Amino acid sequence: MLATLINKLFLEPKTTALMIKRYSYEKEHGYGDDIGPIKDEAFKKDETYVRMTHEFCMVHGFTSMANILSYTGCILHLWYLTRSQLLAI
Repeated sequence: MLATLINKLFLEPKTTALMIKRYSYEKEHGYGDDIGPIKDEAFKKDETYVRMTHEFCMVHGFTSMANILSYTGCILHLWYLTRSQLLAI
């Protein structure tokens, strides 16, 4: 439950804000309407874009880990409940 709260209150809003900031930066430079990865190698090496992409990927990774921890906690809780019900029978 703690992983879910951290994700909901801190990580998810930051991830969304970084994603919107990155998309707006892409649109400013004429990208963002294309489907798939950006093919312009010079833009991919732009210092600001690289920094934003790195920060987004790092926070997104933490969000994914928090989700996995949350799912694991739910599965362990269900296992505990099932085990206690089976032992009561």
